[in-house]
Amino acid sequence: VYQNTPNPFGGMTELRYDLPVAGQVKIEVFDSLGRKVATIAEEYQTAGRKVRQWDAGTLPSGVYFYRLTAGNFVSTKKLLLLK
Repeated sequence: VYQNTPNPFGGMTELRYDLPVAGQVKIEVFDSLGRKVATIAEEYQTAGRKVRQWDAGTLPSGVYFYRLTAGNFVSTKKLLLLK
């Protein structure tokens, strides 16, 4: 899992990650209070490098976290939305 780009971002950002094996993937975004604000992916994906775009245009500026879960692997990264 790589840091989103750009970061900070103004509405649209890219999330990049590598899957060593195919499997179920879930990507969720949470606000600083831990409330889920978006589900970017919840699907079976093949192995390889992946890129997802996320449009946070309706959310207020602030700190957010995205969590990628793939099998037993879980990774969380911080996002900074500035409008």
